[in-house]
Amino acid sequence: MLEQWIKENANMKDRGSVAVINDDVWILPPRCFSNMPGLKKVILPYNLRKIGAFSFAGCRSLEVIDIPRQVVLIDYGAFYGCCSLKAINLLDRVVGIGSMAFAGTNLSTITLPKSVRYIDDGAFADCPRINQISLPENLYDIPYEKRSMIFVSNPDTASYTKRSSKGLNTSTSVSI
Repeated sequence: MLEQWIKENANMKDRGSVAVINDDVWILPPRCFSNMPGLKKVILPYNLRKIGAFSFAGCRSLEVIDIPRQVVLIDYGAFYGCCSLKAINLLDRVVGIGSMAFAGTNLSTITLPKSVRYIDDGAFADCPRINQISLPENLYDIPYEKRSMIFVSNPDTASYTKRSSKGLNTSTSVSI
C-alpha cells in the first residue's frame, strides 16, 4: 500500500537515493518512506503541513532535510533512527514535535523556532552528538525533569539556552 502511495505521490531519482514529493501533498502518511536505507535526500513540497508518524524512520542514509515553511507538526518517530541526519532546518510554523521524532539521529545543534509550543518525551533521545539546544522563550516553563526526558542524551555535556523574543540569549547555558 505504501509503495503505491510513493508511486502516486513521489518521484524517486538517482536509483532511489532522492525522493521528490509532489507539490499537492499536504500530509505525509505514517511510515511512507520508513526503512529505506538508500534514501539520502528528500525534497518536501512547500504546502506540506504534517510529517506523519515514522515517515522516515530507519532511513539510515538521510543526511539533511529542510522542513517547509507550512509544516506545523512533526509527528512521533518521524525521523527515528536516521543515524546520518546531521542537520534539520525548522522554520517558524512548527508548533509540535512528537515523541522520539528525532531520536537516534546525528544532530549536534538544535535551534527550535519560537512557534514551538510542545515537545513530547524523548523527542531528541539517543542523539549522542547533541551539545547545544536553543529553546524559544515560550518554553521557559519546561521543568528540569521534563527537559531530561525530552533531551535524553549526553546529560553531562549538553546544554540549553533560552532565547528571548528578540533572539538574544537570556541566560547562560545550563547542563541538562
